[in-house]
Amino acid sequence: MLSIIIPQYKETFEFMRPLFESLDGQRLIDFSQVEIIIVNDCGEPLHVEQFEKYEHIRPHLITTEQNAGVGVARQTGIDYAHGDFVMFIDADDCLNGQHALFRIMSAIYEKPETDLFHGQFIEEQVIEDKYGLYLHNRDITFCHGKVYRKAFLTEKNVKCHPTLRYNEDSYFNALVYAEAEKVEYIDTPLLIWTCNPNSTVRAGGLYAYTKLPDYIQSVSDLCAELVARKKPQAKITFLQALFYIYFQLQDEAWELKRVKEHRPAAIEAARAFFKRHEKLYESGSTERLNFYNECRKQQTTPIMERQTFNEFMDGITNG
Repeated sequence: MLSIIIPQYKETFEFMRPLFESLDGQRLIDFSQVEIIIVNDCGEPLHVEQFEKYEHIRPHLITTEQNAGVGVARQTGIDYAHGDFVMFIDADDCLNGQHALFRIMSAIYEKPETDLFHGQFIEEQVIEDKYGLYLHNRDITFCHGKVYRKAFLTEKNVKCHPTLRYNEDSYFNALVYAEAEKVEYIDTPLLIWTCNPNSTVRAGGLYAYTKLPDYIQSVSDLCAELVARKKPQAKITFLQALFYIYFQLQDEAWELKRVKEHRPAAIEAARAFFKRHEKLYESGSTERLNFYNECRKQQTTPIMERQTFNEFMDGITNG
């Protein structure tokens, strides 16, 4: 059985209708083998009667004890799920086409011992009032299009972070990839990440800056967890994050009034991050230049570095 977990907060039934219709319209599957769990995070309640119009979907409606964010909602769904496999779909997204679940169920049937099925997903984008579609093929950050074996999550004690409200996807998936031994790819788009301008990531267009302290906190907790699990990915994760933070803080967008006020908190978070994981920095001395060059090449636009990396490090170690 596949359990589909849908966190829901303020989204109304009407708002979620495209998702429900995409689920109800799936073809070539046995719906008795699909469990739909909607986890209300102490927000707008849904009612069983609202789903009577649909032929196939009869979701379980459960509620968290208090509003705690999408990570806790997902974990609540995992704990409740009866399926051998679980996948997450956000309330503002939908399945891609009528055969998405058929492809997932076929993959599960062929290789039921797989820890993680990694599918593709499509992202709707709006850039300067122009619409576009972007195919995520090998994304390891977001939970979109990924299917997890529940017994694997239990055996390896992989859980959603209990307090993170941002970057909870990357924390969870990093632990999954660190522990998974059997990963299979489903090379077709399974899900559509719809363009919701009010979503956490897209609202205001300045998420990468205003929420940088939250990102730093999440990756700091991730590094601590990887160290506790004695995973070699801890050092790699730390160095990648450190250089990402450095380059983010060089961006001229920090001069914008809406962003500038968040910079002190970001620097303080970077300082705490380094202090907490200084041993990882020392053990990764030979890899630093490679990570610097790698991160610089990943910048979508050229960045004029206002300070050298050494000056940045002096600022967070001695400031």
